[in-house]
Amino acid sequence: MNALAEDDYWHKLLVELDAEIKRLETVAQPDDEENVLATKVAEDPANIELKHELATYLISKGRQEVSISVLLDCLKINKADKTAREMVMDVFKKLGGANDAVKKGRKRLASLMF
Repeated sequence: MNALAEDDYWHKLLVELDAEIKRLETVAQPDDEENVLATKVAEDPANIELKHELATYLISKGRQEVSISVLLDCLKINKADKTAREMVMDVFKKLGGANDAVKKGRKRLASLMF
């Protein structure tokens, strides 16, 4: 690889990295809609449907790691909650087994189920 091509490669890589950092910073912060849903959940913590709605919203915004806790709270309320179980398993699969949030979530799920 010549020096010019190598410089172009590193420049492209830095641009992509910068774009990913900006994307992650954006999804890391709750927006107004998430805050409204979280407030509703806090006001009615036993409402599983609201928790499903919040988790679905979090997932759609790329905040899967945050959704794990919400979904596990659903299963704490109702171990037979098929929707929450399927959603959390999908999140685990998407994030991968090496993800720290998945490792912690799986441990919590196991303690809830057994």
